[in-house]
Amino acid sequence: MIGVRGVLAACLLSLAFGVQAGDPNPQKLAGVWYGTHVDSQVAAMPLHWKLWRQPDGRFVIDYYVQAGCYLSYSHRELGRWDLQRGVYRAITERIGDQPLGAIDKGYLQRFEISGQSGERMRLTQKGAATEILLTRIPAEFAMETMNLCPD
Repeated sequence: MIGVRGVLAACLLSLAFGVQAGDPNPQKLAGVWYGTHVDSQVAAMPLHWKLWRQPDGRFVIDYYVQAGCYLSYSHRELGRWDLQRGVYRAITERIGDQPLGAIDKGYLQRFEISGQSGERMRLTQKGAATEILLTRIPAEFAMETMNLCPD
């Protein structure tokens, strides 16, 4: 099982050294992924998430907010995903119990896969300067137990 430090170290290493762009197979994107993003325009605190991408094109993502050294559960989103000509699309259909309509902001997000190497993937959101790093993690990885402060 990958430890918290292992996940965070993998994220930091791939940010430092970069990953090589490629033409990913959609089936290789299926699985469980950890991601994090800091954007004060989106949230006052850093966001972290655990993303389950199913091979059938469905996804579930649990979001967490960072408060000090720990994560607190925020909410769950459900939807569909696909990969077309190197563009990864995530279509959010529900946030919690609330279904979304096509005109809701954030319904469709498109990302270019700017790099993929082994268990890491770098995405750049189309139409924005947002870059996201995802790291594959074991399904049983418990986000709630992450301690983000160094010893």
